[in-house]
Amino acid sequence: MATDDVPGANPANADKLAAGAWAEAFRWLLLYVKGTENSQVVYELYDLAQEPPVYYQDAMREAEFKTAFSYPPSQLGGEVDLA
Repeated sequence: MATDDVPGANPANADKLAAGAWAEAFRWLLLYVKGTENSQVVYELYDLAQEPPVYYQDAMREAEFKTAFSYPPSQLGGEVDLA
């Protein structure tokens, strides 16, 4: 079971943002970290609300990634627009 916090975004969890980490980003949306290098995070989003499920792959800077995917987004001031 994943936490509501993206790995590495909440120091209280004592976890690490690294390849293989995953979390439930939003309802019916899973986030899988493929790798981190040079302050970049390569990740996949799995949208389980669609039939069949689909996934998206992207990369973004680590600070933006933590802001965009931390739950609840209002704590860090960011939110992802998936539209």
